[in-house]
Amino acid sequence: MIHFICGAVSGVLTGLGVGGGLVLIVLLNYLSSFNQLEIQSFNLLYYIPTAIFSLFIYSKERNVDYKVGVTFIVIAAVTAILGANMAHFIDVALLKKLFAVYLLLIGVLMLIQKKNLVSNKKSAE
Repeated sequence: MIHFICGAVSGVLTGLGVGGGLVLIVLLNYLSSFNQLEIQSFNLLYYIPTAIFSLFIYSKERNVDYKVGVTFIVIAAVTAILGANMAHFIDVALLKKLFAVYLLLIGVLMLIQKKNLVSNKKSAE
């Protein structure tokens, strides 16, 4: 049942384009006995079909800029090889802590960005 809940929640969020894979990692960290590397591998496997289905729908609605996307794909593919190799040399406990710091930084940046967007709107009025 836990796997169903984790898959359903993260699937909906992936479809919305807001990081369902991140949610999957967090949920599995707290609700399962898998280690961080196993969880990250599940996330990579999960991402393939959910990204394809979501991309199909976004493309149908003409919300995809393929020229920009190809640039991201090339850069990400090369650096993903580096990151995947590095992950196997980092202690699993440290990897989990690094992921937590990453999530914290993303949250702070999103709060700062939202604050800046609100203040920019007010100054434009």
